Formats: sequence, structure tokens, C-alpha cells
Amino acid sequence: MTEPQVLLTGNGITRIFGKGNERQTALDDVSVEVRAGECLALIGGSGSGKSTLTRILLGLDRPTSGTVTFEDESVDGSKSVGYQALRRESSLVFQSPFTSLDPRWTVAKSVAEPLKIQHKYAKIDGSDIDRKVHESLSLVGLDPNEFLSRYPVDLSGGQAQRVAIARALVTDPKLIVADEPMSAIDVAARLQILKAFAAIRKSRPDTAIIMISHDLGVVQHIADRIVVLHHGKMVESGTTDDVLNRPKAAYTRELVAAASL
Repeated sequence: MTEPQVLLTGNGITRIFGKGNERQTALDDVSVEVRAGECLALIGGSGSGKSTLTRILLGLDRPTSGTVTFEDESVDGSKSVGYQALRRESSLVFQSPFTSLDPRWTVAKSVAEPLKIQHKYAKIDGSDIDRKVHESLSLVGLDPNEFLSRYPVDLSGGQAQRVAIARALVTDPKLIVADEPMSAIDVAARLQILKAFAAIRKSRPDTAIIMISHDLGVVQHIADRIVVLHHGKMVESGTTDDVLNRPKAAYTRELVAAASL
């Protein structure tokens, strides 16, 4: 069986902030890869390096040392081939949906906006935009006829986050990066978010997902593999089953024990 294509690779990533006595190592020789169709979870507590690693993998920050590639092309500065491809083929889902959605825009306009940006210099038919907006909302469990004309103020937290996920989907990205997508959502709504991601994985089996989270309960339901970060170091990586049920690192065992309380 052929291995899925490696989409995104970070190799030997080290990131140091400050100089002299003010030097702080945010990441220390971290290597990760994300394959088409898989969900990779980055877990760890506050200050573990999750956000720094994510920014570097997306080309939003440069490592002090190490390399990032997307589809075998270097992601090194905004003019690099890899960076430009990554911008076209990736989408973000942020922690707070109400921060990421424009309160003045309807759901229809918010979800359609990435398509319009993507096709800024190439004409796209309005009916195609409408079709893709409808498809994206339906995929995350929101009835387009009910939600298209709503504004963020008319949505619950869970509904708003599903709109944000639909917006991330509408351009058919190869990679979706979800940064703590359920931490600002009440417990009752988390199941709907999990169902939305499950539906995405079923209907778009080649789409890769990076899930940044500290919630092992969320991770165990969606991730194929887990990378555990602690004080900027990768202390463990492996399949979700191995990491959660047979953890090797002491820090991972602490996380699993805490999640079981």
C-alpha cells in the first residue's frame, strides 16, 4: 500500500528569542511531518511551543535553525515557492469564532470571502460561489437556508465555530490548521464540532488537519498521530493509541493522568 503524500515537513526546528542573557529557547530541534488525509495533534501545556511551531510551519515566523517544506518546496520567506503554495492550499480555524468573524457580515458573506480572495484575478461564477458555500455549511451540519442570512450575533458559540470551519473548507484546502478550536466552546457544543471534523475527514479523505490542543479528550476522537511538546522539546510522538494508552515520556503520562481525573 502506497504511503500518503507528505504535505508539510518541519525538520530540526529551533527557535530562539532574544540575545545574550535574554535568550529564550522556544523550540529545540523539533521535527514533524504531516501527510495527506491525516490528522496530527500538537499537544502540550502553556509555553510548550505549540503556537511557535505552528507559526513556523505556516511560514508566519522563521526558525533560528531548521527547515520547513510544503510539497517538497522550501517555505522560506513570503516570496518562496513553498510559502506561496502553502498560502493557497491551507486554511486556519482560530480559537475564538467571534473574534475571527466580522460582526457586520452575514454568514453567506463570511464563508464566501476566501473564495473571492482566491479568485481575485480570475473570474468565478456567482452560482459556483453559492454552491460551494452551501456545500461547506451543509458539511459542518448547518442548514444553509437557515443560516446564510444570519449575523454572528445571531449564532451560538458552537454555530459560530462551525461557520468558521465552513469558511476554512470553502476553498478545498489541502491543509486545515485548527488552533484550539473547542477551547472557547461550551461542552454541549463540542460534540457538534467533533462531528463537523469527522464529516470533513469522511467527505474529503485527502485533506490533512493539524489540531493544536491541550484537551486529550478532543484529541483522542480525531487525531491519527500525536506530537507532545514540553518546554520547547518534542518529548513523544506516535499514533494516538500508543501515545494515550502506552505513553513513554513522564510528561505524557502526567497529561494522560490529569485528563483521567
